[in-house]
Amino acid sequence: MDAAQIHDLANNLPTSPSARLEIYEAAKELLHRAEPARETCFRLFTSNGVAAAGISAIDLGLFRILGKNPQQSHTCQELSSATGADAILILRLLRTLAAWGFVAHVGLDTFQATNNTVALTSAFAEECGQMQTQFHGPMLLAVPAYLKEIGYKNPSDTSHTPFHVSYNTDMEVMAWLAANPEWFAKVMAFFPVQRDLQLPWMSRAKFLEGFDLEMAEDEVRSGRALFVDVGGAVGHQSIAFRESNPQLKGAVILQDLPFAADMASKDPRFAELDIKAQAHDFLTPQTLEARGAKIFYLRNVLHDWADEKNLVILKHIADVMAEDSLLIIDEAVVPDKDVAVPVAAYDMVMLAFVCAQERSEGLWRDLLERQAGLKIRDIRVYDEGTSDSLIFVSKS
Repeated sequence: MDAAQIHDLANNLPTSPSARLEIYEAAKELLHRAEPARETCFRLFTSNGVAAAGISAIDLGLFRILGKNPQQSHTCQELSSATGADAILILRLLRTLAAWGFVAHVGLDTFQATNNTVALTSAFAEECGQMQTQFHGPMLLAVPAYLKEIGYKNPSDTSHTPFHVSYNTDMEVMAWLAANPEWFAKVMAFFPVQRDLQLPWMSRAKFLEGFDLEMAEDEVRSGRALFVDVGGAVGHQSIAFRESNPQLKGAVILQDLPFAADMASKDPRFAELDIKAQAHDFLTPQTLEARGAKIFYLRNVLHDWADEKNLVILKHIADVMAEDSLLIIDEAVVPDKDVAVPVAAYDMVMLAFVCAQERSEGLWRDLLERQAGLKIRDIRVYDEGTSDSLIFVSKS
């Protein structure tokens, strides 16, 4: 195959998502094998500059302007008039982004959207950019010196992490967020959109097949909760569960720290869908209202903590589970090889943020079964690209 054939394939991709994914994976291998050494170094070590250009482009609305009509090209002067930024600055930003394929440089000071440009117009892209570069960026840059300081041991001291170093604080993460409302608001804004480009598992009934989740009328009347969203931030999953399962009766309870629960309670959908926002710290014993709930749900909670704290969280839930209660853990289950970019990236974020980690199936079984004494009934992967999975757990 020569370069002309590769260009032809790039301009005539199949419509099937699975076929496109296969081509994408093969193209990554081709890139890595054909890439000149100098390009490899630039790709690895100059990504901060590209991210800086990307965030600036988002702030200026450049991706949205270019992506509104992908067939139309725009000069830097036109973009300057639309945004108020200097034309020469726009040239420098877009020239950097074009070098990495995020926009197309189609003529003198003229740019056009690519499929990557359109992808960067989503709310997910905009919130992800803020989180990964503005918030996570400083702590990730602190990782090399931090690892050297601790003698290249696998980090475990949650009171001294790259987060603490980069933000010059000794506060616990959630306390720091509560004391920094601007960042708290940005973190909470990211949670509802972080999987916007992903088909939600709650809209696919097959992922709950085989589990009896309906409650008898007398259980509902007695106040038994149906769904307790433990550490559920502003409740986007509580809302999704109620909307996706209108046939299931019973109370839906969102639990998080007071500042998050208070923010969630102001969402009008909570009243419309009869969802209760409850202030609760999952490192303390569970509430009376949650006792005996049919479903306890943890989404992206346990990857924030080392095993020692996770055992506390799990014990408090297990203490109030009924024999027919089900704990659903919604997390990545890291494959033993060929780990996808999002999973690998988040594992580094967990290292830098809270000295925690994403877990393989073996690590999940060790935590849940060997250490916590619970039983994994099934593991169902609902997104192969991110390894996001549902781990179904019972008391025995």
